[in-house]
Amino acid sequence: MDERKGAFVSGGFRFEGTPNQSRSELDLYRTFDGRMGSVTPSMGYTTEETKYRDGMAGVENKARTVRLGLDGSTTLGP
Repeated sequence: MDERKGAFVSGGFRFEGTPNQSRSELDLYRTFDGRMGSVTPSMGYTTEETKYRDGMAGVENKARTVRLGLDGSTTLGP
């Protein structure tokens, strides 16, 4: 069995866009491995913008989201 110990960083960025709508996401993860398991704190940020017309009015919606998480696993015994 391959045992990796230490800290490992990963993540990703995604963007989707049309003339009236856009969405971007950024996710970061850092895994800390040790003898008895691992723990992975994570953080994400999302922005969304939508534009459309409702009759004579122009409507713009903007949303921003921040996500925080913590995952982990442990092993008891050999």
